[in-house]
Amino acid sequence: MQTILNIKTQKDLKEEAQSLASELGVPLTTVVNSYLRQFIRERKLVLEMEPKVKNSLMEKWHKISLEADKTLPKKFTKATDLMTYLKI
Repeated sequence: MQTILNIKTQKDLKEEAQSLASELGVPLTTVVNSYLRQFIRERKLVLEMEPKVKNSLMEKWHKISLEADKTLPKKFTKATDLMTYLKI
């Protein structure tokens, strides 16, 4: 027997989840049911979030990378070569 589960979530979260589920070829209901089954089976709640870098920090890193490209005398294809150059 099936039942209806009503939950409140952020609109953009739902839309992004629906889009990803669609890309994978499954309805969002299948994703939710899968997580519910995993929760019951493992008897634990796993909350994971990948860290997201702010755009302002990415811009700073990009500028540093460009500056490093200008100041390094050559490109390194192996980490060991770079470490030798940096005397690490």
